[in-house]
Amino acid sequence: MYLEKGELANPWTDSSWYQYHSFNWHGFIHPLAVAAVSMGKGWYGVNSGIIVLGVITFSLFIILAYSSGTSVKFIIPAALTVVSMIISYSGRIETTAAILCMLLYSTDRGTLTYLDPLIQRITWVLSGILIGTIAAAHPGVLPVVLLAQTCFIMATYGVRDNNAKRLCISLAVIFGTAIVSFSLLLIFVYPLPAIEWIDGVARKGAQLIGSPLQHGGGMDFGDFVRFLLLSKDAPLLFLYSWFLIPIAFALHRVVLRGKNKALGFVTFVAFVLAAVALMWRGFSTPAWRYNFTVFVPSILLIVGSLFKEDQIVKYKTATLYLLYALATVALLTQFVFIHQSIRSWQNAALYNSRLKEIVHNAIDAGLKVGVNGSILTAIDDVDQLRKVGLIWDDAQADPAKFDLVILSQNEHPSKRPIQLENFKIVEVKYDPCCSWLFPRPLNNAFAAYRSLNQPAR
Repeated sequence: MYLEKGELANPWTDSSWYQYHSFNWHGFIHPLAVAAVSMGKGWYGVNSGIIVLGVITFSLFIILAYSSGTSVKFIIPAALTVVSMIISYSGRIETTAAILCMLLYSTDRGTLTYLDPLIQRITWVLSGILIGTIAAAHPGVLPVVLLAQTCFIMATYGVRDNNAKRLCISLAVIFGTAIVSFSLLLIFVYPLPAIEWIDGVARKGAQLIGSPLQHGGGMDFGDFVRFLLLSKDAPLLFLYSWFLIPIAFALHRVVLRGKNKALGFVTFVAFVLAAVALMWRGFSTPAWRYNFTVFVPSILLIVGSLFKEDQIVKYKTATLYLLYALATVALLTQFVFIHQSIRSWQNAALYNSRLKEIVHNAIDAGLKVGVNGSILTAIDDVDQLRKVGLIWDDAQADPAKFDLVILSQNEHPSKRPIQLENFKIVEVKYDPCCSWLFPRPLNNAFAAYRSLNQPAR
């Protein structure tokens, strides 16, 4: 959350909104990056910073694509796709993470291009610094980054060169530097106690593992499919799923020509596991698949550099047509999203006003109130916020702890509110935009639940 007086703050880091201490699991580099490039204070400064980061993302993609010899025919639709990603997630941490991933691609390309030992050692250190920064910018994508980087190093020094010594040294330098750079950022850059951020990431990770469909709660199969196909990031999901194929084929060629076939087999299997993890996360948890669209620019850069290889990208015309189609659809989904935002915003004031009234009356009546994260944005009274419990998992909606629970439709995208055990629904203000063409509400539409264990007041 960005404060009007020019400071950047995250509501999760306010201990008054969490029972024990701050609950922050997001990367902390993005708000600092926005602040660093902003051209003023307040919302003007925030918006200007977001725009500057978007321009940096686009410019970096064009520079890297052109410098790697990518065909202009490929760059044009690829650039349009990147524009779609920038518009889609301009205010989120994905933009900064995408910049870092493209820089990591650049350093890895330097490792392949420059054979001088000193330059290669420099690229190892730079790769480690970038990986450590990615960990601080977007911890959710870090496992895939680590696995992909390991595959790259194994394919380069282990499979291609069969140089076990250089393989071990490079991995030690890269990951050692990553640990050091991440630790320095966490200790000296993160403004709050480091242990609280680590605890927040661990808690969020446990939540995802224990309840992977949390944000999709209440969706039947039809809702799931609709939300998958019509969400604004679906074209990006299909794009990187398609373009993982030529990358895998290129890696397979390295394995066939490499000197160490056994290690090549292990490397290829590891890459396939990373690709499967990417796709599983995207398809199984539709409300979180945007996390992995950070790889779209990097994947486009890799495929673009392979585009001149006839043996890898055999069907170039078909690939170009597909890319143009995906770029067009991706941009159109942004217009649909903007239209939905305008339509949904008309009801936002009504929902927010009612939410404030419900919370105010419940607290005055001495009820214990629990809400999920999205509802917090509608409560602007600090004294009331200190009396509201934060629910980040539906399983925490315990009737022994809360008399009244309010859940946002935005975190449960469906036409119908979910059912909570030992609670009854007492009020529903759901947005009618949750339909075939507008699958996700964008405001504080909500459902209120009263504990069955508490007498009516």
